Amino acid sequence: MAKGNQFIGILSLGIISFAVGWYVKPDKKCPSYKSPPTKITKLFADVHNIPKGKFKYGGSTSWSFIYPTLESEIKKTHPQFDINIKKEFVKGSGIGIEKLIDGELDFALSSRDVSSEEEYKAKKSLKAILVVKSGLAVAVNPKLAINSLTKDQVSEIFSGKIDNWKQAGNPVGMPIKFYVRGNNSKSTDELRKALNIITFGTNINYVSTTTEAVQKITGEPGGIFVGPISDIVPQCGVKTLPIINKGKTFSPYQKEKFVPPAQCKPGNRNKVNIEAIYSDEYPFSVRFYVVVDKNGQKAKKAGEAYANLLQTEQGKNMIRQLQETGGLD
Repeated sequence: MAKGNQFIGILSLGIISFAVGWYVKPDKKCPSYKSPPTKITKLFADVHNIPKGKFKYGGSTSWSFIYPTLESEIKKTHPQFDINIKKEFVKGSGIGIEKLIDGELDFALSSRDVSSEEEYKAKKSLKAILVVKSGLAVAVNPKLAINSLTKDQVSEIFSGKIDNWKQAGNPVGMPIKFYVRGNNSKSTDELRKALNIITFGTNINYVSTTTEAVQKITGEPGGIFVGPISDIVPQCGVKTLPIINKGKTFSPYQKEKFVPPAQCKPGNRNKVNIEAIYSDEYPFSVRFYVVVDKNGQKAKKAGEAYANLLQTEQGKNMIRQLQETGGLD
């Protein structure tokens, strides 16, 4: 009897194990759920819900090489979307956001996120839509015998801790004269943040535009300027320096196609190292945003539509090409 009971027990256990195994075995006809791939919109024409009407925008000067071409191409595809840049308000991110809050612009272009002060003034109704990555570049006189700087050295130069080029490795002592674009707290706050400094040194010199800064440095042996990478790298007359961070050197220009300052001319310029910018490897990174007022209804839709157009494959390819050349050629 004992052996019979043992046999029955073993048999019963086998049947139960088989049943459980069969029950939990995945059904080949019912594969596990996978989220569908994100659909990438290719062309401006594929973007829907584009509002009809006239819309005003402005803001960051760092967008200056981007928006004219984009505005023209967008209007060709969506003529009902009559966007118009207000050039008198293309004086900085802060000005653009301020005019958006005041209702003078329908959306703003910014090279930084919205500040807490701006959020408070707008009663937390602002939304910053990230559209593209960019960066800052360091420009010096071509005759300066320095071919790179560390990230910390750049910070120390603009904070005033380093005030002579010999401290940075130049064989001959020479006072450093650094230039900053825009004498307003909102724009310079963002530059200090990017350079990781609290205050600028006493030898600060303000310029109105990147073009003015380039002209100053061309005639100033000890000059240095930090500005938008797409404005600086393609310029002739200055030397753009690679930046060393944590032992690794990051080039702001495409090294395999490097053009020495003496050979730089229209049609033969350095191009921005887009791969380093987009991969976040480059030390001085910047983000470009479209800022909208969430309470603006039609204006909000216009800003969101503009951001959506820029994030299509067509928009991204156009921006990438403009970023590489700065729109100069």
